[in-house]
Amino acid sequence: MHLTYCAILLFVSFLLFLPLRHLALGIILSSIAVQVQKMVQPVASMTCGLGLLPDLLCQFIVPAGDFTTLFSSTIQTQFSALEGLLYDVSEVTPLVSALTESRLLVSDLASAVRASSLSSSMALAEELAAISTDTKEASRNLQKLLAQAFDRILFQFRHSLSLLILRAVKIQGNLDSIESCLEVVRDLVAMEASVLMVEKSDVLANILTVLQETMELLRSLVTGVGLVEGVPLEALVDALTVGIQRLHHTGRFGPTRPTGYNREHQLLVGSA
Repeated sequence: MHLTYCAILLFVSFLLFLPLRHLALGIILSSIAVQVQKMVQPVASMTCGLGLLPDLLCQFIVPAGDFTTLFSSTIQTQFSALEGLLYDVSEVTPLVSALTESRLLVSDLASAVRASSLSSSMALAEELAAISTDTKEASRNLQKLLAQAFDRILFQFRHSLSLLILRAVKIQGNLDSIESCLEVVRDLVAMEASVLMVEKSDVLANILTVLQETMELLRSLVTGVGLVEGVPLEALVDALTVGIQRLHHTGRFGPTRPTGYNREHQLLVGSA
């Protein structure tokens, strides 16, 4: 019972060392990072392909590697390792309890042998004492094995989680930069709209509408509203799609195109 209590304390100490809210944070951030990677990347590539953003900004918001997927896979692997370790604890704890009970029984037997009148009582008591000592060491080593395994997996998990948080912070910085650029563009377009007339004013008015809608969605995205479900990102794609169709309709990029949106076709038109 004593070692069972120690095993319970070990498990509780593990939970205190890494609170459950941190594990929940890891799951949420993993979902956020994967969703952002899947949805922002096509939008950023499409926008940059149409030449709507400066090259320097495009290099900043379109990463070269798929880091979030790697981190997500790593953390999921380490979660599996933690689950396996918890299963091992459930298997080993009864064994530790059995060893403890056996050691106590052997110790009691050794004491009884010493107090007996057997001719070989001392030799028998020494052997029983050695068995008791080895049993105690086996129990301790089992607990140390679990503790070291927890330390190793927790270290790897915390390292991966810190990298994932850092990547999520960088993505938020990317979105803040985009919003800042859109603010400047909106102000400049508003200044030009007061000077230019005729067909140009319609184009600028449409641009203003698209920018306003996009900025509102980006604000929601930055604050994380509905980010796990990907609603703001999908709405952002829709807003950009409608905006491009409006520009085509006003003649900015040529004659009116069909209502159905084709991303590859639009990219080819923009690059031409």
